[in-house]
Amino acid sequence: MGRMKTRGSVVLAGYYGFGNLGDEALRAALEEALEKAGHPPPLVLARRPKGPREIDRARPVRVLRALRRSTALVFGGGGLLQNRTSGRSLAYYLSLVLLARLACRPVFLFGQGIGPIQGRFAQGATRLVLRRVRRIGCRDEGSLAFLRSLGLSGVLDGDALFLLPPLGDGEAPERRDRPRVVLALKGGGRSAPRPLLERWKVLLCRLHELRDVSFTLLVSFPEEDLLLAQALDRCVDVPSRIACPGTAEEATQELVGAALLVGSRLHALEMGLRAGVPLLAIPEDPKIARFVEDARAFSAPEIPLSVFPSPEDVVSLIDAPPDRRRLLGAYQALHERTSRAFAAFLEDLGGAQGADRDG
Repeated sequence: MGRMKTRGSVVLAGYYGFGNLGDEALRAALEEALEKAGHPPPLVLARRPKGPREIDRARPVRVLRALRRSTALVFGGGGLLQNRTSGRSLAYYLSLVLLARLACRPVFLFGQGIGPIQGRFAQGATRLVLRRVRRIGCRDEGSLAFLRSLGLSGVLDGDALFLLPPLGDGEAPERRDRPRVVLALKGGGRSAPRPLLERWKVLLCRLHELRDVSFTLLVSFPEEDLLLAQALDRCVDVPSRIACPGTAEEATQELVGAALLVGSRLHALEMGLRAGVPLLAIPEDPKIARFVEDARAFSAPEIPLSVFPSPEDVVSLIDAPPDRRRLLGAYQALHERTSRAFAAFLEDLGGAQGADRDG
């Protein structure tokens, strides 16, 4: 068997292979965009590699070999550079930059969520390492502001999921006798806190009493969210079902026609905007509020933020939904901005690849 030709390919890094639908959607969007631009398929750093183009992200020697066979390292979106969830995650991605520099390969960040990074040592290490990055593209204004607070410069790309083309033509979805509410809730991993579970149970039962609502429990990250969805499904005596979509397109189809999406998962909310579904966002992470600000900047209808919604909050959105065309229009504008940013990224990437060929 001949040696696989990978010259011209980039190495794509992200939170891939962990079963998180949002991160896998970012990967799919970037791979599709690279293919449309005429680039060869990337080599992907992933947990538990499944194909010839996937590299075990936990094997530094294999990662270094992949970098040497490529033209650049690209961070493909997501909240990779932060230590809110884990200091090990920040250390891992910073070490990838150093490994790429060891392999004499340029590093690019596209649609990257940056921060929060707590601690002077962690901030200093991030500042030192990112100075070696050729291009830093941020997911949102909050990430760009945090980057500048470190004394670094970057550009605003938008989330890589916005590379996915818009849906629909602005027409209102078909009305149903029973409104359907989708819940995309961030779970607690192996245990669902009893007080939180009781609050959701009361809310769902009350909504069903008020508007005869049915529910879809959309699971984006089974390892974290499935137990909460299962517990809710068992404890409420209302029409409900659990959906575990495997792709962004499957998730979007689950959302099409819904009366409302209540979500604490960023990419579920972005898919809801793509489907023209009214949104109610739960800001468990700063990136949720940043997404809402981003959407409003592009003329989206108001997207309420609530730590825990009341029945009245939900009913008001069901009874008087925002204009679906404005939701789709906001997604269209975000798509266009992110596509322009991707074109600028490709131009920078082409310059780096050209310099490598000339060398």
